Amino acid sequence: MDECIKLAIEKNSGLKSSEAAASAAGEEIGISRSALLPSLSLNSYYSLADRGDRQKIDANALAPGLPSQSLSLSTGEKDSYNMSLTLRQPIFAGGGLISAYQRAEHHAAAADFEHSRQRTLLVLQVRKAYNEALISADREKAAEKGVKAAEEQLRVVQARFAEGFSDREELLRREADLAVAGTRLIASTNRSRTVLGRLRQLTGSAPEEEITVVGRPVLHRLDVALDDLIGGVNDRRDDIKGAAVRVAAADAAIRTARSAYYPQLFVEGTYLRQNETSIARDEIWSVKLLARWSLFEWGRTGAEIRKAVAERNQRDFAKEELSRTARTEIEELWREVGELQSTAAAQEKVMKAEETAYVKIIDRYGEGAAHLYDVKSVEKSLWEAYDKHCQIAASLNSALAALETSASTPLGQWIADADLYRPDFEVYENRIKQRPATASKPQTAMTSPRAEKAVALEKPAAKPVDALPAPNSATKKIALPVPEKIGKTGTANVFCLQLGAYKNKSGANELAAAMAPQFSGKTIRVISQGALFKPLVSPYSSAADARKAAVTARLKDYMIREDSER
Repeated sequence: MDECIKLAIEKNSGLKSSEAAASAAGEEIGISRSALLPSLSLNSYYSLADRGDRQKIDANALAPGLPSQSLSLSTGEKDSYNMSLTLRQPIFAGGGLISAYQRAEHHAAAADFEHSRQRTLLVLQVRKAYNEALISADREKAAEKGVKAAEEQLRVVQARFAEGFSDREELLRREADLAVAGTRLIASTNRSRTVLGRLRQLTGSAPEEEITVVGRPVLHRLDVALDDLIGGVNDRRDDIKGAAVRVAAADAAIRTARSAYYPQLFVEGTYLRQNETSIARDEIWSVKLLARWSLFEWGRTGAEIRKAVAERNQRDFAKEELSRTARTEIEELWREVGELQSTAAAQEKVMKAEETAYVKIIDRYGEGAAHLYDVKSVEKSLWEAYDKHCQIAASLNSALAALETSASTPLGQWIADADLYRPDFEVYENRIKQRPATASKPQTAMTSPRAEKAVALEKPAAKPVDALPAPNSATKKIALPVPEKIGKTGTANVFCLQLGAYKNKSGANELAAAMAPQFSGKTIRVISQGALFKPLVSPYSSAADARKAAVTARLKDYMIREDSER
């Protein structure tokens, strides 16, 4: 993060623009100062006429009879030149020049404060983007786990649907879940790329430049009273200080406008060098005192004064509103931080509860008492809980950064850091992969969905993943026989328990052997129907007896059917 902040300060174009604006405002000081100091200017000209100048003397101009008639004398020169050097110093301008200089100083100070504030906000944006980028990898991982779990659920439901043990509504719901999970993965990926792009833009990096965010998310906890953050905020925040100097600049603008009511006095010294003629000297020295006083200008000065006063009031109100907004913002962020800290603590407990459930289902899976379907579902829940915990931690860290920016004071003295708790997903995944090959598969039986034709029917539940055909396998839907009532010929029909349905005969034989001790005195055989092998327990004289035996054996999924082959 420190490296990103350093790059942003060095390369960010927006910050460079703010720096240039502050530099331009600083130059205004020199411009306004020059009006207070003497100025030296050089003026010159050279002219060429079609004929020389003439000097006219009227008759009797010098004395009676002198000259006796009017004369026109040529100077004989067709060209002339003139060069003057003028030194000018203002003496009095009604305070306008001094006020303009003070106004420029205030504007420069305001620009500096604005630049400093932009730098602070840039650091805040970098910290927010970095916090979010830090959790983006785990966010994508959680979304991928959601997709895999949804794919596994859809595979199971497709298999059940092909066998007639699931309806189209459940199939469509699982397909919708997979589509939603895929959309979340796309959104997570896009968000990660967008955050990295934002980080490149803030740090002034090239679009194709790779940025690798390093480190682990950290959970910060803040312990500070609200009054400690609000007190003295007007003296700390650069934008409020900038607003204060803008008010001072507006006061100087009022004084500048009022200076037009007073006369302006200047002293001017000139040295003139020109071509000598019969009527002009070649060198002239002069000193002048110049005065300018505007007496009537159709109310222009009064309007300028009223405009300056209105602008001053506007800036004063803006400063007051900014101060109030800052206090409200600090309070809102302080309360948000407290709420996020509480939420993070609660979410950590939720995540640890999900982790405990995940460990249990892994243990059951290793013992053969649970399916991969169940493991994936619980794993998805744990990743979602961890992802939410990371998002809360990132939001908390961003809120703390925003609070530090808003209060314009370091929060390190009131912050305690702790590593963000992360379940050891890699260890758990290895445990799943290292499941013993000899682990027995969970006992499973199915219940027919045709409840209206069955004598007894338990609620369908998920079949073992290992016992189900692949989603796209061509599996013929089975027409299950419908048990009849007792005795068309005065004898009871024979019933049996179907324990499962397998694509491989070995799986069916395995389950039959495992269940044999629980059905002593009964026959367990494996029959072939279509592409499936089904272990059956028989005989039972009634559906009620068969159901009682299933309850005694603690079967969750089974089917009671007529044993038509006996």
